Amino acid sequence: MAFKRPLRVAMIAPIEPFRSGVAKHSTQVALELNKRSNIELSVYSFKRLYPALLFPGTDDKDSASTAPEALNCQFTLDTINPLSWGAVISSIESKDIDLVIIPAWTFFVAPCLGYIAMQCQKRGVEVITIVHNAFDHEAGGIKNALMRYQLTKSKKFLVHNQSLANEIKQELSDADVAISPHPIFDQYPQPSQILERRAQLELLFFGIIRDYKGLDILINAVAELTDIDFKLTIVGECWGSWDKYQKQISVLNLTNKIETVVQYASDEDAANYFTRADAVVLPYRSMTGTGVIPLAYHFSTPVICSNLPAFHEVVKDGNTGIIARGQGSIEIVEAIKKFQKLRESTNFAKNTRDLTQIFTWQKFCDVLLATWVNIEGK
Repeated sequence: MAFKRPLRVAMIAPIEPFRSGVAKHSTQVALELNKRSNIELSVYSFKRLYPALLFPGTDDKDSASTAPEALNCQFTLDTINPLSWGAVISSIESKDIDLVIIPAWTFFVAPCLGYIAMQCQKRGVEVITIVHNAFDHEAGGIKNALMRYQLTKSKKFLVHNQSLANEIKQELSDADVAISPHPIFDQYPQPSQILERRAQLELLFFGIIRDYKGLDILINAVAELTDIDFKLTIVGECWGSWDKYQKQISVLNLTNKIETVVQYASDEDAANYFTRADAVVLPYRSMTGTGVIPLAYHFSTPVICSNLPAFHEVVKDGNTGIIARGQGSIEIVEAIKKFQKLRESTNFAKNTRDLTQIFTWQKFCDVLLATWVNIEGK
């Protein structure tokens, strides 16, 4: 870079102790940027991200987590208080910031972050948006219109896969979109206990339970595994009604085959469950990105997933996991059986570990900064 002084970067994003995958991602990006001697980093996070009445889970913060001291993060932004938006914009202007980095992932935060991006651009400050979701998987109408509002306030985007890049280009034909795979998480604790294995094949479904993630598909699938000694553990907070899944488990007589932990799992708990699992199963109906795969790879846990384009970019079929032939229960059954058979000859765990040298936060941030350098030939 031609700058004689450090590059002044502001990151505006949820930072731990906010507990979403986006918060973990944003925290790791900020920590990586903060290590670099040629960058002066300012981090702005939220004092209120979701009003309690609108948040579908129990709490949007992890009581066992704290913000990294190295970041000196300002928790001042309020998604429903425009005065706080203006305060962040004024702070950015006063610091003569060169580059603003913001995430896009949900419609509720889009008006706040879209407005800030627009005002930064008006003041000559470049903005790069890291897009996790271009549009809500289970929304339409006004919700996706809000997502579109935020996206239109940036010219530069960084995404994790070609599928999401295509989605943005379809909406914004003149958008400049760079791609870098989701890095493998490296800031997770070691398991606090060794969970007892209960079957020859230990399967795990992990993360927030939403309809598009296809848990019902997986439950139907494992009901057909009559010739495999297995246990399925379901871990995650349910955004919606859990009753339909519990009824499905009971009707299919799977109570003794499925363990349900329907609540948010701390990082320590996640480490315990992933370490025990032989494979994590992602029977998603749709997907443009997920933090579950890099988390699984961190713990050397292979992935069994449905046949979606974005999965093909991060799961090596027959190497780091199995990609099903389709998205239904029959295809998931076949994929699980294929995985069980290949375990005898394929070291899936080693293959996932090999990827830790490829999908790094350093490389992701290199691409991020290169995206900024390419703006107007800087």
